[in-house]
Amino acid sequence: MFLAMRRAAYRAAFQLLRVWWFVARPHTQGVKLAIWSGQGQVLFVRHTYGDRRVWELPGGGRRRGESAEDAARREAGEELGLQDAAWTSVDQIVSREHATAHLTVVRCAHDGSPLHVCRVEIAETRWCDPSRPPQPLGRHAAEILALPAFSWEAA
Repeated sequence: MFLAMRRAAYRAAFQLLRVWWFVARPHTQGVKLAIWSGQGQVLFVRHTYGDRRVWELPGGGRRRGESAEDAARREAGEELGLQDAAWTSVDQIVSREHATAHLTVVRCAHDGSPLHVCRVEIAETRWCDPSRPPQPLGRHAAEILALPAFSWEAA
């Protein structure tokens, strides 16, 4: 019951943010996390809010003065329970959907430790070969997978 209530609160907050983004048209900073397994797979997530059908790369907003690597470390810890990963910024995309979001793509190699997924934010996780991502794929994930930097070998 408590999980369902928290997920409902996230969905409501997301809808309020969408209204604010539509009215204020802010410029924001965020990160998208390319987490590579030792087998060359990338971690995809389905969120519990927004379009809950699509698969995206994990990520989130950057706080004022926070580096992309620090934001990646914080978001990976909050959403996935990942600690002590070495993050490297590799590229950037700009999303213009009401708000203008500058999203830095950061990557790390996953050491195989168990994920401790925040079930309030993340409905499901899946490791996939980036050439065969889960479907339907979210707009940001599709754009990131098309980047030249995403032809990397596993980290």
